Amino acid sequence: MMKTKKQLVQDAANLFLLRAFSLILTIIIVCSIAFIAHRQKSNIEKTVQYAVAGNEQIFIQSTSSEHQFFDVPKNHPNREAIDYGFQKKIIKGFNNETMFNPSGYVTRAELVKIIANTAFTPEELTTCTKKYSYRNLEFLLFPDVPKHSWFSSAVCVAKQLDIIKGYPDGFFRPHQRVSVVEAAKIFAKLFDIEQEKKKGDRWFDPALRGLEERRAIPKSISSLDDPITRGEFMEILYRLLEKKTDKPSKSINEISPPKPAPCSDCLVIEQLGIQVPIIYGAGDDSFRNQNWRRFEKDVLTALRDGVVHYPNTATPGMIGNVFISGHSSYYQSDPGKYKDVFAKLGELKSGDEYVIYRNGQRFVYKIDEERIISPNDFSVLSPPTNKELSTLMTCWPINTNKNRKIFVAERVM
Repeated sequence: MMKTKKQLVQDAANLFLLRAFSLILTIIIVCSIAFIAHRQKSNIEKTVQYAVAGNEQIFIQSTSSEHQFFDVPKNHPNREAIDYGFQKKIIKGFNNETMFNPSGYVTRAELVKIIANTAFTPEELTTCTKKYSYRNLEFLLFPDVPKHSWFSSAVCVAKQLDIIKGYPDGFFRPHQRVSVVEAAKIFAKLFDIEQEKKKGDRWFDPALRGLEERRAIPKSISSLDDPITRGEFMEILYRLLEKKTDKPSKSINEISPPKPAPCSDCLVIEQLGIQVPIIYGAGDDSFRNQNWRRFEKDVLTALRDGVVHYPNTATPGMIGNVFISGHSSYYQSDPGKYKDVFAKLGELKSGDEYVIYRNGQRFVYKIDEERIISPNDFSVLSPPTNKELSTLMTCWPINTNKNRKIFVAERVM
């Protein structure tokens, strides 16, 4: 039977709608798949970023006994030690216990937490902090250890047993990295393996000999100057706890000794190729007398010989703000050698590090803030009450004195 023209038109319309519906359905499916893939990729990227950034709560006790961290492959040199720490409930990972960040550096807070988890039960840790529960305190034993922080109970126990001490200024500095030699000293004390002191010994040599005798120094440790990584820390702990002497180990003679300071007082920004003297005391008298015209002249004169430490701010090693100013540009006719020493400062970014040497002692700072301020913004000089900060400042843009570019960094070692 022949279809009428009206029926043919209707059939064509139905076919068009059917194809359109199929196309829309296909698009929805494709988009859904793409969205799911994007979400998975995003989660993976966040996981990787989180792993790189690290998380100091990595040493909180775990409740599971079988696990595998995504960033600790089977061929990782510290895999056995890290698995051991997880199974013994000494550590857990982060990001839902999927990552460990074995190449991340151990902080002082992490160090005391893992030691406390190794040697004490949760009840014993709680007992220590309960002694202070009746007091209306914001901080515990140290002015930079918040009473309810994840590491406060560990600090409490370690301090009472004289495993750790604060700095002479009374602070603990929980977020600073732990060097190889500092970790060796703690391990030697904890396991009572420190050797007798010999003539000419450095303060850490008896502790290092104790680790060497027990073949507990991982092959990955190359310099005594270096901060110790999470993987290396767990490796040493594992070998000492389980008396493992059959694993590859380094002798003290194979490890590079601490490098001599390149200067007594200087700033080193390695990635920018900067090593510049720091001038202390410039303009102190005129600043104290509020003779601002004289102060400006004193500072400009000092800038010919390096960068200037701003009067009345902290010096390295002190709680406060080590404020340093230098030229990004200046008159070409000026006889100074450092009139553009900070010209490349804008290449720095958050996460970069620089070193300040003071009286030959090394202080490492990590940048966590960058901003442009007006020349009249003196708030940047305000010192923190419980942190070691450093600020670098220069005129910006280059060849102007319109604004100031500053980088704020916190001491990490």
